[in-house]
Amino acid sequence: ALVHGDRFSAALNAIDGHDDVARICERLIEALSVPIELGSEALFPRINIGIALFPEDGDDFETLHQHALTALNQTGDKQSGYHWYQQERDAAARERIALERDLRYAVERGELRVFYQPRLDAHSGAVLGMEALVRWQRDGQMVSPAKFIPIAEQTGVINQLGEFVLERSVAMVAAWLKRGLPPLRVSVNVSGRQFRESDLPAQCSAALARHNLPAEYLELELTEGILIEASDNVLQQLHMLKDLGIQLALDDFGTGFSSLGYLSRFPLDVLKIDKSFVDKLADNEQNRVIVRSTLTLAHDLGLRVVAEGVETEAQRHWLVEHACDELQGYLFAKPLPPEEFEQWVLQRRNLSSPPLALASTVMTRNG
Repeated sequence: ALVHGDRFSAALNAIDGHDDVARICERLIEALSVPIELGSEALFPRINIGIALFPEDGDDFETLHQHALTALNQTGDKQSGYHWYQQERDAAARERIALERDLRYAVERGELRVFYQPRLDAHSGAVLGMEALVRWQRDGQMVSPAKFIPIAEQTGVINQLGEFVLERSVAMVAAWLKRGLPPLRVSVNVSGRQFRESDLPAQCSAALARHNLPAEYLELELTEGILIEASDNVLQQLHMLKDLGIQLALDDFGTGFSSLGYLSRFPLDVLKIDKSFVDKLADNEQNRVIVRSTLTLAHDLGLRVVAEGVETEAQRHWLVEHACDELQGYLFAKPLPPEEFEQWVLQRRNLSSPPLALASTVMTRNG
């Protein structure tokens, strides 16, 4: 029976297992793949088949038909073939659709919050700032950023999320300054899509003006992809942000394809070493060589270096010895909601314990 357009459905009975169905599908694909002559041109049809079986995939026609269509959509569109309905993949697809739908309304429903993870001076242990990280509580459950951030990127919702995090972060830092917390710079992640589809310099300038916060308290974290694919428009926006006094950081360095020499054409202030390199400092000499070289070359370019994902004293010790500027990770604090972050900063300021710097001689940028 014709379903619509170029799609047909067929119900077969007296089927003797999966092998029998596979043979039928292969014969159908072979029979329907004969070239079609149109004048001097030959068209080669592409045949895709989605399969749902009774009773494991459904016990009524409507359910089987819907599951066969779901399987058909999973075949892809590059070559002929057939695909069995898989409940797990269907459930994952439905969950993704639901996440995408709910994410579009998460801001207005008040489901999003901004958490903050502190960044510390590697030698003195002083809190210098924090990274702002968006969190989503959906139906009482926290959704992993690894799930919803890619969806936000693909659908364009990342622009709305980015503006939300920027506004909340600037407002929070201004409020903390008024309450007597030490001056802290907040680092906000931005995506390539925000650069292409939003006016980031105007957004940042407006947010800073609304909350009467000097630009020096705001830092934007960029991905390597933004710089690798940087158009003239992106480069112009970067310089406009710098002219405003906003700091620029390159996030997750080493996970993409950029090089420090390549980075010299961008107006960056900070380089963040990815957690994957920090993880293996204790037992991987190759990683130690990479991080040592990165620290040296970054400092030669006038960049401050932040190590992300610091979780052990051994990692901290090595990074301090090799003149890393700032540290961030679970060794000090996980990302915290604003009220807990404020208490953490106040408690740390009142601690009388010695600073994080090592008692032994440490390397400086000049020695």
